[in-house]
Amino acid sequence: MRLSNWRLAAYALPSLPMAALGVPLVVFLPSYFATHYGLALTLVAQIFLVARFWDIFTDPIVGMLQDKTSTRFGRRRVWLATGVPVTALGAWLVFFAPFGTDASAILTGLLVLYLGFTFCQIGHISWGAELSRNYHVRSHIQGWREFANVAGMLLVLTSPVLIDKFFPSAPPEAPIQAMGLFVIAGLPIAVWLSVTFAPERRIRNPENVAQFSLRTAVNALARNGALVRLLLIDLLLGFGPGLTGALFVYFTSSALGLGDYTNILLLLYFVVGLVCVPIWLTIAKKLNKHTTLGLAAGLSAIVTSGVALLPANQPLLSLCLLPLAGISFGASPFLLRAIMADVADIDARLSGQRRTGFMFSLLNLTGKVGLALSVAVGFPLLSLVGFDPIAGANNDLDALLGLRLVFAIPASLSYLFASVLAFGMTKRLRMEGVIL
Repeated sequence: MRLSNWRLAAYALPSLPMAALGVPLVVFLPSYFATHYGLALTLVAQIFLVARFWDIFTDPIVGMLQDKTSTRFGRRRVWLATGVPVTALGAWLVFFAPFGTDASAILTGLLVLYLGFTFCQIGHISWGAELSRNYHVRSHIQGWREFANVAGMLLVLTSPVLIDKFFPSAPPEAPIQAMGLFVIAGLPIAVWLSVTFAPERRIRNPENVAQFSLRTAVNALARNGALVRLLLIDLLLGFGPGLTGALFVYFTSSALGLGDYTNILLLLYFVVGLVCVPIWLTIAKKLNKHTTLGLAAGLSAIVTSGVALLPANQPLLSLCLLPLAGISFGASPFLLRAIMADVADIDARLSGQRRTGFMFSLLNLTGKVGLALSVAVGFPLLSLVGFDPIAGANNDLDALLGLRLVFAIPASLSYLFASVLAFGMTKRLRMEGVIL
């Protein structure tokens, strides 16, 4: 199968609206519900924790069902298309929830949204992993996907920036609804173009793919040490950016005193991340994927700690230095998925079965658990240090110092541990024949 750049672009296209959904779920919606809906920080943390742990139940099931699927239209593209209306419905319930909506209604919308997103995300990532079995080509494929992913984040972040500039008197829900509309309108178009013009590799022995149970899958996974290590890295690398993302609005507005610059700072952060994706891809080709992942995670630990030391009320300095935290942002997502494609080959040798969807559902799951834990840990810690999230609240110096510490220390430690684990994968992958 020839993978031209046009075909890779068509494959990567759904990442644009899917990434546009991920940014507000991590960065804007938790603080939005706490600030404008009057929900307590601990209640918001509980809502997002329950919604994320819903994925613990749905992700493996969806992954196995995808592996068992066999149609003349393929396996992965069918599930990607099926997830579109479910995701759109969930996005409407969450992004357009009227003021006064209670916690149970928000949770219901999130459950629908996450289910549709699971259909789309597992289908899309597994599809890319099966396009090639070449070690470096897999990095290239996932690099295309991550480039589109960061580009989608940039596109969705332009809405609050443009609204702030041209409609300063717009109601507070306007930027959130604009993000939701981007997803609802963009996802069907992107998926249609992708499933129409991008290829899907046919599995030679579909009967070997379809016949396996959860018990046999778990037994085989227990023998795959590279998988266990990779999932732990993914958990840590979900927690770190999840925590800094969830606290980003509070950190820039309260700790740095730059509330008017929050959206532009976030936009610049993702611009840096987008520019650096090809650089990390080049490094991965020169070294290898897991070593590059360790370097990126270690750099994130250093930069996150440094950002927390930025002085308050210094917009020029913050505009120059804070976006540098995005240097390694785009590295870990595509590297983790490219490595998982290799680890899935190890699982196929151990089990005699090809179950890419199930493997990527586990990777999808650990990242989401990391994100859920970041909110579950971060928001209660903010309450513990006495930080008040209500707009216009007068937080004292101790509360602002606590905000900086909560923003930096847990995330930096998670990056550091992930870096150590990534560097330690060399021996395991060489034993399995992944690295020659």
